[in-house]
Amino acid sequence: MPAGTIATGDVPALASWQAVAPRETLTALGMATPGYAVTAAVAAQLVHPDRRVVAFTSPVGLAAAEPARALADALALPIIVAVLGASADETAFAAEFARAFTARRATVVVAS
Repeated sequence: MPAGTIATGDVPALASWQAVAPRETLTALGMATPGYAVTAAVAAQLVHPDRRVVAFTSPVGLAAAEPARALADALALPIIVAVLGASADETAFAAEFARAFTARRATVVVAS
């Protein structure tokens, strides 16, 4: 990801995110509440409209964050929601994620 990208997460995968600068990751301490990543991504995008924001969540987190996703859609926020599952086609996921990153619109990318 380019410098300046903000990553949010409610899944352990965010622990491997390599931030380039301070304040580029938002995560809850301990066990994150499902839906935190998308809600935090909406907040980050509102505060930093010029930066890319990516939320890493699980299928449960995606379902719990439906109100936040609806708000992001209503406000046309270009957040990317990466839904991580147990098994996935990494090549297809990487290609879809790259397309979403350049799209500048709200996108959900599911690793399945």
